[in-house]
Amino acid sequence: MLEGLYARAREHPWYRDRFLSDGSLPVLSKAELYSLLQGRERDPLFALDTYWSPSGGSGATAPIYFPTAVAENLAQRSLFASWLLREGILGPSTVALSLFSSRTMYRSSEIFIDYVQRCGGTVLPAGYQARDADVCDLHQRFGPNMLMGSPGRLVQLAHAFALPFERVLYASEFLTAGAQALLSSRLGVSLWASVMGSAEGGVWGFSRFQDDLDVFWAPRSLVLLEIADADEEGFGRVIVSNLVRRRHPLLRYDSGDRGRLLPGFCDEVVGLQLAGRHGRSFQFSAQYYELSEFDSVVGEAAAFQFVLRFEERDWLTLRLVGGDEERALAELRRIVRYNPLANRVEVELVAPGDLQRVAHSGKILPIVDLR
Repeated sequence: MLEGLYARAREHPWYRDRFLSDGSLPVLSKAELYSLLQGRERDPLFALDTYWSPSGGSGATAPIYFPTAVAENLAQRSLFASWLLREGILGPSTVALSLFSSRTMYRSSEIFIDYVQRCGGTVLPAGYQARDADVCDLHQRFGPNMLMGSPGRLVQLAHAFALPFERVLYASEFLTAGAQALLSSRLGVSLWASVMGSAEGGVWGFSRFQDDLDVFWAPRSLVLLEIADADEEGFGRVIVSNLVRRRHPLLRYDSGDRGRLLPGFCDEVVGLQLAGRHGRSFQFSAQYYELSEFDSVVGEAAAFQFVLRFEERDWLTLRLVGGDEERALAELRRIVRYNPLANRVEVELVAPGDLQRVAHSGKILPIVDLR
């Protein structure tokens, strides 16, 4: 299968000049792919039978629209939905209230409506922008047993209303321990599932209700996963090759995730344990920090956001939804080696709506750099 995709790729403008003399294909970075796509929405190559999907992005740049053949997109959805049904994540008994976004061609709402219906379930597409009061009314009318959406949006709902949901299916963002605790206490959630993917590669990984939140399973018939630059524990850059998309292949693409491969729970899947994403770091007072270094600070919060700015000196503001402000400030200052003569460090307790988000996807930006 991969050999056939490589043969197609040698004729495709994205790849034909990338093959090395030994026939191998170097890793394709996000920046390289985006440079190939920028401003080409009207290219005749994409004129007919094209499904456009915008990258959710980090908010730092405008979204990039990725083209896929319509039939291939539907084939991938069908294959992936069969796994959601097989593993009991969705099914005929599912009544899912969806808070996923559909703004500015962002596809998450459409995608999850499709998955629920392909699995024989019922979906209530309230949408990301629905008023919390209207969501409450839909819950009272229809009695859904599953809530779907990005963690940031689900946290917003939980702050507004205490509604009973047994199950959550989330995507687009990481679920923090604080968000999980809040959704459990306010919404009664006890079962968690998730999916992962991207505009470029489509949705290709799922986490079941019985899995740890950082473990996903990828069907071998859908994607080939590689780990590049692995450390001593096996964690490295997750490289994705989509085995379904042939018209516009996605081969050896650096997904932006970090993880390590695990044995599958069956021969048909491979496991992936996530460790985070590239770009989840920042520089403050001439020192680089990974967001994972602040787990002890943000772990109790339902959501968080680091804001960096420069006003005569470096400022670091941590916005927290929930948590202990005094304890968080002390721990934050310890980690960044706070020096009042050189920088400023502060913590603000805020409401979910106060956090800056990506305009078209609604994702919470973990880092906002105003410098």
